[in-house]
Amino acid sequence: MVRVILAAIDSPSWSGAFNTVAPQAVRQKDFATALGRALKRPACIPTPSLALRVVYGQMAQELLIGGQKVVPSHLEKMGFEFSYPDIDSALAAVLEE
Repeated sequence: MVRVILAAIDSPSWSGAFNTVAPQAVRQKDFATALGRALKRPACIPTPSLALRVVYGQMAQELLIGGQKVVPSHLEKMGFEFSYPDIDSALAAVLEE
């Protein structure tokens, strides 16, 4: 996000709203699998959607279970290059020692 802000400051042609999200949407299941791979641990326990619905009601479906598919189309159109374009490279960078 900081790189996006700096790019916007440095480029006067950038204007409007930008979705500062990763270039690839990742489902919770895929994220858990990638995290397990990065940590070299099994990732086989699914998100308990029934429990989330009981605790959070309709909000669980809208925010936690259903998800949002937000894409950085404006950033891509402006030629922004992501440091970590996929979940595996992002997790590797976060978890490196």
